[in-house]
Amino acid sequence: MSNCKAHLSRPTIEYRRVAAKLLTTLLFLGLTSVADAHVAEQALVMLLPTDVYISVGTGVVIASALVLALLPTTQRVPSTLVREEWPPVGSFSTVASVGATAVLGLLVLFGLFGTRDPLANPLPLAVWTVWWIVIVSLHGLFGYFWRHINPFSGLHNVWCVHYQHSPLHDGIARWPACVVLLLFSAFVLADPAPDDPERLAILVCVLWVIWMLGLHQFGESNWFTRVDALSMLMQRFASLSPINRNENGRLSIALPGLALTSPVRHARSNAVFCVLLLGIGSYDGLNETFWWLAHIDVNPLEYPGRSALIRATVLGLLLANLALLAVFAAVVILGARLAGPIGGTRVGVGTLFDRLAPTLVPIAFGYHIAHYLTTFLVNGQYTLVAISDPLGSGRDLLGLGHHFVSTGFFNTPGSVRTIWLTQAAAVTIGHMLSLLLAHRVAEELFATRRQVIISQIPVVAFMCLYTGFGLWLLAAPRGA
Repeated sequence: MSNCKAHLSRPTIEYRRVAAKLLTTLLFLGLTSVADAHVAEQALVMLLPTDVYISVGTGVVIASALVLALLPTTQRVPSTLVREEWPPVGSFSTVASVGATAVLGLLVLFGLFGTRDPLANPLPLAVWTVWWIVIVSLHGLFGYFWRHINPFSGLHNVWCVHYQHSPLHDGIARWPACVVLLLFSAFVLADPAPDDPERLAILVCVLWVIWMLGLHQFGESNWFTRVDALSMLMQRFASLSPINRNENGRLSIALPGLALTSPVRHARSNAVFCVLLLGIGSYDGLNETFWWLAHIDVNPLEYPGRSALIRATVLGLLLANLALLAVFAAVVILGARLAGPIGGTRVGVGTLFDRLAPTLVPIAFGYHIAHYLTTFLVNGQYTLVAISDPLGSGRDLLGLGHHFVSTGFFNTPGSVRTIWLTQAAAVTIGHMLSLLLAHRVAEELFATRRQVIISQIPVVAFMCLYTGFGLWLLAAPRGA
């Protein structure tokens, strides 16, 4: 009997040893504040029944697709072409934008002459926590308010009030924004120190000058809707806000993402931009996993640092996005072929791709929320401390007292489970909304209910598989 007990206890002992080694490894791999936010949390995530959660999340998306297939087809008036013009900026917005420019200038000074600690310097915290996480995420709830507070419009309106801008050639479409988005992502993912205050301050100054020259030459409408990838990203996320303005300018409540189902000018480059939003967000999570590190011959126990992986990271970013574009194009082609012709003619594959690709934006937004939630929970505290004492002189402007940044919620199974389920809910809801929008596009393009359902089979399969993939990314062990 004693031998039996000893035999049964060995797996438990080995499991605890492996868990202890993994936790120790993750502790020593914490190279940045972002990685620190995942240390104990990721070890506890591995102890959760994530396989069950992933199955349930995928099942919910499948059930949503079945419900949509059973609902009767509604008769809808075809959507009209949406011209994404830049609305005139009023005096209040001009003042707010000039104020944002002043704040940005102050932050740049902190970056150049303040502490080199990115968790104490206000500039990195303002860029990567306040702007990239908070402001970008809030666009999905409250609509596109960046045009009122960006640090470019105000000075441009004062400087170029009567200036005749040069037109941006129509054939260029939105391809410059696609390139800018990839370059920005490469900097975030591959640069050895994207949160170094001095490097970031110099980059912000260079970009500000380029953006102001671009606005001066081409005007706001061209620059913000065809070149400025970050403004375009927030515009796409803002389309998910249920708060809209009707033709009379009054606030109204509408289906989130409804604007994404309408045709737009420069549809092909817009479609590729939307696919890139999803591909970049997914790769942002993938390149941290043990699976990815194994495929680029990196031992997580001997992580060489970001500077040694610049080439592999950039190449992986490009290949991941090309692969996603190819897979989604194949899904669209298969759906069009299965649906068959309408009145002797088929729905063009290009048209179907251009209209379906923007429906992926809710997935990209859901993963943006999920991926950066843990970072926000930690760096948000550092941001409050930095605001309370921006000069590091011991002042306490916000009355926080002796505040110590806490990560204790990453050390208890209950709070980790709540965080992970919140992330999983964001990913799952994003997929459900994408299915709904894709179904609406199919109803508009195809003549019969049978064609609508058949054309959506490849799309549903793609989104269900991507749901499982996105949830797996949240649960996968990380080594970077």
